[in-house]
Amino acid sequence: MGRLMHMKLLKALFVFFVSFDCQQAGASVCSKPVSNQTLTSCNALSSMDSEGLYNIRLADGSGSCLYCAKLASNSGWWYRFGKGGTSSTWNFAFEWQASVTLDIIDQNDISTISQLNVSQIEVRTDVRFEIRTSDSVNPSSVTVRYSPSLKQATIKIPGNLGGANTGVCVVKFPLASTLQYDGSKIFCSNQNHNKKCGSGNLPSNGKTTQSLFVESVHIDPQGNGALARNGDWSRNAVYWNGGYYYVYVQETRPVGKTTRRTRVRKSCSMFVLC
Repeated sequence: MGRLMHMKLLKALFVFFVSFDCQQAGASVCSKPVSNQTLTSCNALSSMDSEGLYNIRLADGSGSCLYCAKLASNSGWWYRFGKGGTSSTWNFAFEWQASVTLDIIDQNDISTISQLNVSQIEVRTDVRFEIRTSDSVNPSSVTVRYSPSLKQATIKIPGNLGGANTGVCVVKFPLASTLQYDGSKIFCSNQNHNKKCGSGNLPSNGKTTQSLFVESVHIDPQGNGALARNGDWSRNAVYWNGGYYYVYVQETRPVGKTTRRTRVRKSCSMFVLC
């Protein structure tokens, strides 16, 4: 009896930790399509299916639990990456003291996107993003991925105090509507004889970048190399405040299905149905 109880306890502990691992990955809430078949793309979902997490077999043969969504009623299915429900943590408004790096799209998602046959990438966000200088040098930056190439770049306002950095330079998301920003482009504006737009990875004055999405944001207005005339660090104000930043990816891969079940993760395969 003692040995049996011991085995049951070990099994229960194993299931607990496996379940915890899957929940951390989001896999424990992974749904099955109406067809009850393993998917090779969000495109394989039907109009009967609901938005949510599904097991998707990627191009390298691995499985992953990915969010499938619709942007509009006739736009087909899209993969969704990014974060939501962030109003309490993405609350940096006129920030000139904090030093923090925010991961917006993690590396696992970047790797997944690189395996998709991408046809379109769209961004939806209510985040106000802005980096500014005003007779100052602000080392804050944003790391982006240009779409659809996924080429990585860091965008910041370069320069030393004085000369071309005199005046105001603002780098930000342009406004898309009353409640949304266009998080797929970054706009640059020079004011009061500032000439920083057009240098480095910045677009020209009054212009926007090519399409992109944000990978991470580094907020550090008083960091290494920072300067502010008269010690007024509010000249280096940064904004990253809002409730969501989502990257939607649609692919052209031919729809394929299989009746064979695919393991999402080795740790999730024995006792937990993902």
